[in-house]
Amino acid sequence: MKSNSETATKSIINGVQASRVFLPHHGSGLVVDFLAERFPNVSRAEWLDRIARGLVLNSARVPILVDQLFEPQLELLYYREVHKEPTIPLDLNIVFETEHCLIVNKPSFLPVNPGGQFITETVVGRLVARGYSSELTAVHQLDRLTEGLVLLCKRAADRDRYHRLFRDGLIRKRYEALSIYAPESSAGHIVHHRSKLVRGEPSFCWREDEGEANSYSRIQFLGPLDDAYRFELEPVTGKTHQLRVHMAALGHPIMNDPFYPKLREKKPDQLTAPLKLKARALSFEDPVDGQTISCDIGVIESER
Repeated sequence: MKSNSETATKSIINGVQASRVFLPHHGSGLVVDFLAERFPNVSRAEWLDRIARGLVLNSARVPILVDQLFEPQLELLYYREVHKEPTIPLDLNIVFETEHCLIVNKPSFLPVNPGGQFITETVVGRLVARGYSSELTAVHQLDRLTEGLVLLCKRAADRDRYHRLFRDGLIRKRYEALSIYAPESSAGHIVHHRSKLVRGEPSFCWREDEGEANSYSRIQFLGPLDDAYRFELEPVTGKTHQLRVHMAALGHPIMNDPFYPKLREKKPDQLTAPLKLKARALSFEDPVDGQTISCDIGVIESER
Protein backbone atom coordinates (compact mmCIF):
# COMPACT_ATOMS: atom_id res chain seq x y z
CA MET A 1 0.00 0.00 0.00
CA LYS A 2 1.26 3.46 -0.86
CA SER A 3 1.87 5.89 1.97
CA ASN A 4 0.39 9.38 2.17
CA SER A 5 3.78 10.86 1.31
CA GLU A 6 3.93 8.78 -1.87
CA THR A 7 0.44 9.92 -2.79
CA ALA A 8 1.47 13.52 -2.27
CA THR A 9 4.13 13.39 -4.96
CA LYS A 10 1.48 12.76 -7.61
CA SER A 11 -0.64 15.45 -9.25
CA ILE A 12 -2.77 12.73 -10.91
CA ILE A 13 -4.29 9.61 -9.40
CA ASN A 14 -5.99 7.08 -11.68
CA GLY A 15 -6.16 9.72 -14.40
CA VAL A 16 -7.81 12.29 -12.13
CA GLN A 17 -6.16 15.67 -11.73
CA ALA A 18 -6.25 17.42 -8.39
CA SER A 19 -8.86 20.15 -7.93
CA ARG A 20 -8.11 23.31 -5.95
CA VAL A 21 -9.97 25.29 -3.28
CA PHE A 22 -8.92 28.17 -1.03
CA LEU A 23 -10.16 28.65 2.51
CA PRO A 24 -11.82 32.06 3.05
CA HIS A 25 -10.27 35.00 4.93
CA HIS A 26 -12.31 34.33 8.05
CA GLY A 27 -13.27 31.10 9.78
CA SER A 28 -12.43 28.68 12.55
CA GLY A 29 -12.64 25.03 13.50
CA LEU A 30 -11.38 22.10 11.45
CA VAL A 31 -10.67 22.01 7.72
CA VAL A 32 -12.85 18.92 7.37
CA ASP A 33 -15.84 20.93 8.61
CA PHE A 34 -15.17 23.64 6.02
CA LEU A 35 -14.98 21.03 3.26
CA ALA A 36 -18.23 19.36 4.33
CA GLU A 37 -19.99 22.74 4.31
CA ARG A 38 -18.38 23.94 1.09
CA PHE A 39 -19.23 20.70 -0.76
CA PRO A 40 -22.54 19.47 0.73
CA ASN A 41 -22.81 16.58 -1.73
CA VAL A 42 -19.84 14.95 0.02
CA SER A 43 -20.44 13.95 3.65
CA ARG A 44 -18.11 14.78 6.53
CA ALA A 45 -17.36 11.08 6.90
CA GLU A 46 -16.33 10.87 3.26
CA TRP A 47 -14.02 13.87 3.64
CA LEU A 48 -12.44 12.27 6.72
CA ASP A 49 -11.89 9.11 4.67
CA ARG A 50 -10.27 11.03 1.81
CA ILE A 51 -8.02 12.92 4.21
CA ALA A 52 -6.99 9.66 5.88
CA ARG A 53 -6.09 8.23 2.46
CA GLY A 54 -3.91 11.23 1.59
CA LEU A 55 -6.29 12.67 -1.00
CA VAL A 56 -6.44 16.20 0.45
CA LEU A 57 -3.15 18.11 0.25
CA ASN A 58 -1.80 21.56 1.03
CA SER A 59 -0.07 23.75 -1.55
CA ALA A 60 3.22 21.94 -0.91
CA ARG A 61 1.45 18.70 -1.89
CA VAL A 62 1.71 17.34 1.63
CA PRO A 63 -1.38 15.50 2.89
CA ILE A 64 -3.22 17.33 5.64
CA LEU A 65 -4.24 15.59 8.87
CA VAL A 66 -7.79 14.81 9.94
CA ASP A 67 -7.45 17.36 12.78
CA GLN A 68 -6.03 20.11 10.52
CA LEU A 69 -7.13 23.49 11.88
CA PHE A 70 -8.63 26.23 9.73
CA GLU A 71 -6.04 28.65 8.29
CA PRO A 72 -7.25 31.71 6.39
CA GLN A 73 -6.52 31.50 2.64
CA LEU A 74 -5.01 28.02 2.95
CA GLU A 75 -4.80 26.39 -0.47
CA LEU A 76 -6.04 22.80 -0.65
CA LEU A 77 -5.74 20.24 -3.41
CA TYR A 78 -8.22 17.39 -3.43
CA TYR A 79 -9.17 14.48 -5.67
CA ARG A 80 -12.75 14.07 -6.75
CA GLU A 81 -14.30 10.63 -6.44
CA VAL A 82 -17.56 9.15 -7.67
CA HIS A 83 -19.02 5.99 -6.25
CA LYS A 84 -19.95 3.52 -8.98
CA GLU A 85 -18.87 5.73 -11.87
CA PRO A 86 -20.48 4.45 -15.09
CA THR A 87 -18.17 2.63 -17.48
CA ILE A 88 -18.33 3.56 -21.16
CA PRO A 89 -17.27 0.38 -23.06
CA LEU A 90 -16.34 2.27 -26.23
CA ASP A 91 -12.91 3.11 -27.61
CA LEU A 92 -11.23 6.52 -27.72
CA ASN A 93 -8.87 6.74 -30.71
CA ILE A 94 -6.05 9.16 -31.42
CA VAL A 95 -6.38 10.44 -35.00
CA PHE A 96 -3.54 12.97 -35.23
CA GLU A 97 -0.73 14.11 -32.94
CA THR A 98 2.12 16.61 -32.89
CA GLU A 99 4.44 17.89 -30.19
CA HIS A 100 1.88 20.56 -29.34
CA CYS A 101 -1.58 19.07 -29.84
CA LEU A 102 -3.56 15.95 -30.56
CA ILE A 103 -6.91 15.19 -32.15
CA VAL A 104 -9.00 12.27 -30.92
CA ASN A 105 -12.14 10.57 -32.16
CA LYS A 106 -14.38 10.23 -29.13
CA PRO A 107 -17.34 7.86 -29.00
CA SER A 108 -20.87 8.87 -28.13
CA PHE A 109 -21.61 8.86 -24.38
CA LEU A 110 -18.02 9.68 -23.32
CA PRO A 111 -17.74 13.22 -21.86
CA VAL A 112 -14.78 15.40 -22.73
CA ASN A 113 -14.02 16.75 -19.24
CA PRO A 114 -14.69 15.49 -15.70
CA GLY A 115 -18.01 16.54 -14.22
CA GLY A 116 -21.06 15.14 -12.47
CA GLN A 117 -20.95 11.36 -12.29
CA PHE A 118 -17.96 11.12 -14.65
CA ILE A 119 -14.41 11.59 -13.35
CA THR A 120 -12.06 9.07 -14.97
CA GLU A 121 -14.37 8.00 -17.81
CA THR A 122 -13.72 11.14 -19.85
CA VAL A 123 -11.57 12.03 -22.84
CA VAL A 124 -9.08 13.94 -20.68
CA GLY A 125 -9.15 11.35 -17.90
CA ARG A 126 -8.45 8.45 -20.24
CA LEU A 127 -5.60 10.27 -21.98
CA VAL A 128 -3.96 11.33 -18.71
CA ALA A 129 -4.26 7.74 -17.51
CA ARG A 130 -2.38 6.69 -20.66
CA GLY A 131 0.52 8.91 -19.61
CA TYR A 132 -0.23 12.31 -21.13
CA SER A 133 0.63 15.37 -19.07
CA SER A 134 -1.81 16.85 -16.56
CA GLU A 135 -1.51 20.06 -18.63
CA LEU A 136 -3.54 18.39 -21.39
CA THR A 137 -6.64 20.49 -22.10
CA ALA A 138 -9.55 20.16 -24.50
CA VAL A 139 -9.63 23.30 -26.66
CA HIS A 140 -13.37 23.01 -27.32
CA GLN A 141 -16.34 20.96 -26.18
CA LEU A 142 -18.47 18.23 -27.67
CA ASP A 143 -21.68 17.17 -25.99
CA ARG A 144 -21.33 13.87 -24.16
CA LEU A 145 -23.77 12.30 -26.61
CA THR A 146 -21.96 13.57 -29.73
CA GLU A 147 -19.25 11.46 -31.34
CA GLY A 148 -16.29 12.70 -33.32
CA LEU A 149 -13.21 14.88 -33.33
CA VAL A 150 -11.89 16.78 -30.32
CA LEU A 151 -8.78 18.99 -30.41
CA LEU A 152 -6.59 19.02 -27.30
CA CYS A 153 -3.63 21.20 -26.39
CA LYS A 154 -0.68 19.55 -24.65
CA ARG A 155 0.97 22.53 -22.95
CA ALA A 156 -0.54 25.20 -20.74
CA ALA A 157 1.65 27.83 -22.42
CA ASP A 158 -0.05 27.18 -25.77
CA ARG A 159 -3.66 27.09 -24.62
CA ASP A 160 -4.59 30.66 -25.51
CA ARG A 161 -3.23 30.30 -29.05
CA TYR A 162 -5.40 27.23 -29.66
CA HIS A 163 -8.45 28.81 -28.00
CA ARG A 164 -8.01 31.78 -30.33
CA LEU A 165 -8.68 29.49 -33.29
CA PHE A 166 -12.26 29.16 -32.07
CA ARG A 167 -12.69 32.70 -30.74
CA ASP A 168 -11.56 34.23 -34.03
CA GLY A 169 -13.23 31.74 -36.36
CA LEU A 170 -9.91 30.42 -37.67
CA ILE A 171 -10.91 26.76 -37.56
CA ARG A 172 -13.42 24.99 -39.79
CA LYS A 173 -15.64 22.36 -38.18
CA ARG A 174 -17.95 20.08 -40.13
CA TYR A 175 -20.51 17.72 -38.66
CA GLU A 176 -22.87 15.13 -40.09
CA ALA A 177 -26.28 14.23 -38.73
CA LEU A 178 -29.14 11.89 -39.53
CA SER A 179 -32.84 12.60 -39.21
CA ILE A 180 -35.81 10.39 -39.98
CA TYR A 181 -37.73 13.45 -41.22
CA ALA A 182 -37.41 14.11 -44.94
CA PRO A 183 -36.80 17.69 -46.10
CA GLU A 184 -38.89 19.14 -48.89
CA SER A 185 -35.79 20.40 -50.70
CA SER A 186 -33.58 18.38 -53.00
CA ALA A 187 -30.10 17.14 -52.16
CA GLY A 188 -27.53 19.93 -52.12
CA HIS A 189 -29.86 22.57 -50.72
CA ILE A 190 -28.24 24.78 -48.07
CA VAL A 191 -30.02 26.58 -45.23
CA HIS A 192 -28.37 29.45 -43.34
CA HIS A 193 -30.08 29.27 -39.96
CA ARG A 194 -29.69 32.12 -37.47
CA SER A 195 -31.52 32.44 -34.16
CA LYS A 196 -31.28 33.65 -30.58
CA LEU A 197 -30.62 30.75 -28.21
CA VAL A 198 -31.54 31.02 -24.54
CA ARG A 199 -31.75 28.54 -21.68
CA GLY A 200 -34.94 26.57 -21.58
CA GLU A 201 -36.71 24.51 -18.96
CA PRO A 202 -35.01 22.57 -17.45
CA SER A 203 -31.92 24.76 -17.60
CA PHE A 204 -29.68 22.18 -19.32
CA CYS A 205 -31.88 22.47 -22.43
CA TRP A 206 -31.83 25.37 -24.86
CA ARG A 207 -34.51 26.96 -27.01
CA GLU A 208 -34.93 29.61 -29.66
CA ASP A 209 -36.35 32.99 -28.69
CA GLU A 210 -37.19 36.28 -30.33
CA GLY A 211 -34.45 38.85 -30.59
CA GLU A 212 -31.07 39.37 -32.19
CA ALA A 213 -29.49 36.12 -33.31
CA ASN A 214 -26.53 34.83 -31.32
CA SER A 215 -26.18 31.53 -33.21
CA TYR A 216 -25.58 30.67 -36.84
CA SER A 217 -25.35 27.31 -38.61
CA ARG A 218 -25.01 26.34 -42.27
CA ILE A 219 -26.97 23.16 -42.90
CA GLN A 220 -26.90 21.22 -46.18
CA PHE A 221 -29.15 18.30 -47.10
CA LEU A 222 -26.94 15.58 -48.60
CA GLY A 223 -29.58 12.99 -49.47
CA PRO A 224 -31.06 9.76 -48.12
CA LEU A 225 -29.03 7.14 -46.24
CA ASP A 226 -30.82 3.85 -45.69
CA ASP A 227 -34.02 4.75 -43.80
CA ALA A 228 -32.83 8.22 -42.77
CA TYR A 229 -31.76 11.55 -44.28
CA ARG A 230 -28.20 12.82 -44.10
CA PHE A 231 -27.15 16.40 -43.44
CA GLU A 232 -23.85 18.27 -43.28
CA LEU A 233 -23.75 20.91 -40.57
CA GLU A 234 -21.24 23.71 -40.11
CA PRO A 235 -21.56 25.73 -36.89
CA VAL A 236 -20.35 29.27 -37.53
CA THR A 237 -20.93 30.08 -33.86
CA GLY A 238 -20.44 27.61 -31.03
CA LYS A 239 -23.42 27.77 -28.67
CA THR A 240 -24.28 24.82 -26.45
CA HIS A 241 -26.54 22.31 -28.27
CA GLN A 242 -26.66 24.72 -31.22
CA LEU A 243 -26.82 22.14 -33.99
CA ARG A 244 -29.33 19.99 -32.14
CA VAL A 245 -31.66 22.95 -31.51
CA HIS A 246 -31.32 24.26 -35.05
CA MET A 247 -32.07 20.89 -36.61
CA ALA A 248 -35.17 20.49 -34.43
CA ALA A 249 -36.29 24.02 -35.28
CA LEU A 250 -36.04 23.23 -39.00
CA GLY A 251 -38.24 20.17 -38.56
CA HIS A 252 -35.41 17.64 -38.80
CA PRO A 253 -34.59 16.62 -35.21
CA ILE A 254 -31.51 14.44 -35.01
CA MET A 255 -32.10 10.72 -34.59
CA ASN A 256 -32.02 9.46 -30.99
CA ASP A 257 -31.86 12.96 -29.48
CA PRO A 258 -33.29 12.69 -25.94
CA PHE A 259 -33.60 16.50 -25.53
CA TYR A 260 -34.96 17.93 -28.80
CA PRO A 261 -37.56 18.69 -29.91
CA LYS A 262 -39.01 17.35 -26.64
CA LEU A 263 -37.24 16.23 -23.48
CA ARG A 264 -37.70 12.51 -23.01
CA GLU A 265 -37.86 10.60 -19.76
CA LYS A 266 -34.34 9.96 -18.49
CA LYS A 267 -33.17 6.41 -19.10
CA PRO A 268 -29.83 4.60 -18.93
CA ASP A 269 -27.57 5.17 -21.93
CA GLN A 270 -28.67 3.11 -24.92
CA LEU A 271 -25.28 2.23 -26.42
CA THR A 272 -26.95 0.68 -29.47
CA ALA A 273 -28.93 3.84 -30.20
CA PRO A 274 -26.49 6.78 -30.02
CA LEU A 275 -27.30 10.34 -31.01
CA LYS A 276 -26.72 10.52 -34.76
CA LEU A 277 -24.50 13.59 -34.69
CA LYS A 278 -20.84 13.27 -35.67
CA ALA A 279 -18.09 15.87 -35.54
CA ARG A 280 -16.61 14.65 -38.79
CA ALA A 281 -13.88 17.10 -39.82
CA LEU A 282 -11.52 19.77 -38.48
CA SER A 283 -9.16 21.94 -40.52
CA PHE A 284 -6.92 24.78 -39.34
CA GLU A 285 -3.43 26.23 -39.39
CA ASP A 286 -1.58 25.20 -36.26
CA PRO A 287 -0.95 28.40 -34.27
CA VAL A 288 2.29 27.05 -32.81
CA ASP A 289 4.22 25.59 -35.75
CA GLY A 290 2.21 26.94 -38.69
CA GLN A 291 1.45 23.61 -40.37
CA THR A 292 -1.91 23.05 -42.04
CA ILE A 293 -3.88 20.34 -40.25
CA SER A 294 -6.93 18.65 -41.74
CA CYS A 295 -8.69 15.61 -40.27
CA ASP A 296 -11.77 13.85 -41.64
CA ILE A 297 -13.09 10.62 -40.11
CA GLY A 298 -15.67 9.89 -42.79
CA VAL A 299 -19.38 9.60 -43.35
CA ILE A 300 -21.76 9.03 -40.46
CA GLU A 301 -23.15 5.50 -40.22
CA SER A 302 -26.85 4.77 -40.10
CA GLU A 303 -26.24 1.77 -37.83
CA ARG A 304 -23.52 1.06 -35.31
